[in-house]
Amino acid sequence: MKASLDILVNFFHDCDQSSWGYSDSQIAAAETKLSVSFPKVLRQYYARFGTCPYIIQEGNNIPVMNVLDKFSIYHCAPLDADFLVFSKVSSVSAIDYGIRLSDFTLEDPPVYCHDYGNPSWILENPSLLNFLITAAFWQIAYEPRLDYYLSLNMNECDYDFEELPDLKCYVNALSMDGYELENLAVVCYYRIFIKDDVIFACLSDGEWESVTEPPCEDYAWLTATSNHREKIQAIQKIPELLWEEQDI
Repeated sequence: MKASLDILVNFFHDCDQSSWGYSDSQIAAAETKLSVSFPKVLRQYYARFGTCPYIIQEGNNIPVMNVLDKFSIYHCAPLDADFLVFSKVSSVSAIDYGIRLSDFTLEDPPVYCHDYGNPSWILENPSLLNFLITAAFWQIAYEPRLDYYLSLNMNECDYDFEELPDLKCYVNALSMDGYELENLAVVCYYRIFIKDDVIFACLSDGEWESVTEPPCEDYAWLTATSNHREKIQAIQKIPELLWEEQDI
């Protein structure tokens, strides 16, 4: 499933989204302050979801979108040029995500990242739009930020690992086959499936995996989350799936 703003809009179809974006004047003021003109994709995203409460909350080791007044220009050595920092992971592993200023003429520029222990910037995702949408759904699922959720943490569960269903079993039981959100990240460790107001997400087991390899079927953690209680209750009752004990 190709990442797009429409997927995010449609997922929150039963919410009032009218106050979730910055106005044109607010975006223009930020551009003036930074002496830049934002790429089209970034402008569209902040106009629709720049203040969305599900996305801008600080979190635990997840990429969080900066509010407009926290945008900054990262001045690098000449070979790296300069970057607009628009997102960061700050709670555990301090990582910045940025767009190279020389790429601002592109409608959908690539995203780069660096951590504070290594000042060199590396390619994170060839598509800003793909980064924005996948990061948003990962934030929503990982915390989790919706009203109802089920989860299973391999490091904390009491089950014998050999008893646990594999990822394909969960995907098939939830009828999520064919509903995976495309992730173009150069290295990715999470997978996201979206269908009928439910997000199913999993964290891969082991090191970050190159996307040139087949998607990893192992998992260290997974969740199903939704704002619809009855849908999570129905998932909880599927007999072949195992979840941590939780009263929904």
